[in-house]
Amino acid sequence: MATNLQELQVAINGEKDDEEEQKFLEQPMSPSSQCFNTSILCYSILAFLEFESEIIDSKISQHLQKLLPILNPRFTSIVLQNDDGTQRWRKLNVDMVHLDEDHIKVAEFPKGLTPKDYDKHLEDYAFAIHKEGFPEGKPLWQVHLIKYPTSNAVSTLIFKLHHVLGDGYSLMGILLSCLQRVDDPSLPITFPTSTKLLKKNKRNCSQGFKFVSVCWNTVLDFGDSVIQSMLGEDDKTVIRSGKPGLESEPISISSISLSLQDISVVKSKVNGTVNDIVVGIIFYGIRLYMRKMGQESKDAKRVRAFVVVNTRMLAGYQSVEEMAKANTYGHRISCFPLRVPTSGNVEKMNPMDFVLKAKKTMRRKKHSLAVFLTGGLLHWMGKIKGAEGISSFIYKNSKKTSLGISNLVGPREKTAMAGHPVKGFYFAVMGTPRSLGIYIMSYMDKLRLVVTAEKEFIDSELLVSCMKEAFQNIYEASSWDDKDREVFLQKP
Repeated sequence: MATNLQELQVAINGEKDDEEEQKFLEQPMSPSSQCFNTSILCYSILAFLEFESEIIDSKISQHLQKLLPILNPRFTSIVLQNDDGTQRWRKLNVDMVHLDEDHIKVAEFPKGLTPKDYDKHLEDYAFAIHKEGFPEGKPLWQVHLIKYPTSNAVSTLIFKLHHVLGDGYSLMGILLSCLQRVDDPSLPITFPTSTKLLKKNKRNCSQGFKFVSVCWNTVLDFGDSVIQSMLGEDDKTVIRSGKPGLESEPISISSISLSLQDISVVKSKVNGTVNDIVVGIIFYGIRLYMRKMGQESKDAKRVRAFVVVNTRMLAGYQSVEEMAKANTYGHRISCFPLRVPTSGNVEKMNPMDFVLKAKKTMRRKKHSLAVFLTGGLLHWMGKIKGAEGISSFIYKNSKKTSLGISNLVGPREKTAMAGHPVKGFYFAVMGTPRSLGIYIMSYMDKLRLVVTAEKEFIDSELLVSCMKEAFQNIYEASSWDDKDREVFLQKP
């Protein structure tokens, strides 16, 4: 993706800049950012906005052309490669008309099809634009307008973003700055209080938790992460083919919407968090799918999730200016493996057992500083081994696991972009070396669970139905008495 400076001199402003302006135009890129733009890793993030109305091209184009270059200098910058192989940012003097032509695309599908047919076209289109990559010498983002009705929306907008631009939190903060509240555009968008979780945990660790307990959990979790990274791959199962080069293989993209109110009911029953419930749903759904595909738990004991988390200490999404002041702009990520619990006959188990196991595991993770140590390890690895070293570490550990999990918190209020009300909002990371990825995002009173699955290997329709079944069973089980539980466990 990097290109030689000499080839772009005509397009670049400031060939004769003084030293101060040259410093402004060119900025170094951290190893943690460079690692997403190497020969090993090249991820792109697709963010989907589902509109309630038809897209008016001119309104969307004018709105984004006006905001994006102001919100983030990376949206008018390219990546250049130094003689030593390291990368840097170079800001361009981009003509807004060219921005429209180069970065805002309108999809062309056959006309007169059903919404379900357009669902398939949207899925294929999303994978196709990921495979295309980004043109040389251009800023690493695109907007694609899909002016056809799907099962979930009248029209859809896709932000295609290279992961080198930032992590999920920083990029989501920028995208959300392009939206306004429908009820009162003058008011700021707000987020659920769970966005303060990491900050709260850090404060609690320093003020409330027992020092010995935190240290013990940290040693256990960090040691486990190191050991897991040194061990072999997960078992080959119906959710992990182990096929080489999966980052380039076609995938399906499907999703379900869950009620946050219903999740809150379960959450109150176990005195847990939304994350506890969601992880329980995912693990229960996976085991249901494996059972329906004829694979018993005893035949797939080593099944792990590669969980990516953000280590920012900010209370919710911030503007780019606030992020810069807090010195947290860019990539602030860490990761850890999470074992999918084994089970006997999953269809006869108490569904709440998966939630309680998830709560126990996630509680220990929250009462541990291992995730920050892992983030620090990646940081120092970048300083010692460079971007390729971090890329190799992430790739190898990601490839060994069965699935990836990542989540973002979205707005509580209904939003709109340039007068287009947003009905749904979700994202997916493309180019990962796994057969299965699960991405979670909240918006208004719904939680969207997105499944990316290796085509012709994973039955995504069945897997999504198993996730629905898992959620329904867990919700119903949360209100069981002893008699109800006994009836369920004894069913044929």
